[in-house]
Amino acid sequence: MKCVPNLRNEKEPPAGYSSNGTPRCSMGYDMTYWGSEKNYLKFRCPHVVVKVDCPHGTAWCSDSNYGMVCKINVKDNVQKFSIPHRDSAEWNELFKERTSVERCFLRLKNKYDSEQPACSRQRKSQNTRTSQCHCFISLSFRMHRSKDVETAA
Repeated sequence: MKCVPNLRNEKEPPAGYSSNGTPRCSMGYDMTYWGSEKNYLKFRCPHVVVKVDCPHGTAWCSDSNYGMVCKINVKDNVQKFSIPHRDSAEWNELFKERTSVERCFLRLKNKYDSEQPACSRQRKSQNTRTSQCHCFISLSFRMHRSKDVETAA
């Protein structure tokens, strides 16, 4: 049996929800994320969206051809729900950008030793860190520009 780590230290998801906050339909399948409207996350029946072949079809949960729809107000529980929804394509893109920024900060901290002030006076130390950041950013742009030129050629 494979041991899965519990990264968010969650005991068990609430009834009717998966561990990432996705509501479950009446048959127990995870509903399909269908976007957000203002402060609401919208989920649809997975059978109607052809993600799951439900044995009871759409008649089990809704009479509508559109299928069962569940809207969740994000403000009800901001720790559990977020816009965009966790594990969606938009969430993954946002997370990639966020981790790249954090990697950049880590590189600045480690490579240019920005944690340690270069001198005793704070003003001079701040100017040193600022110039180090400018150098790092300009080098990064230059590297990306040279990669773009190579791929275009």
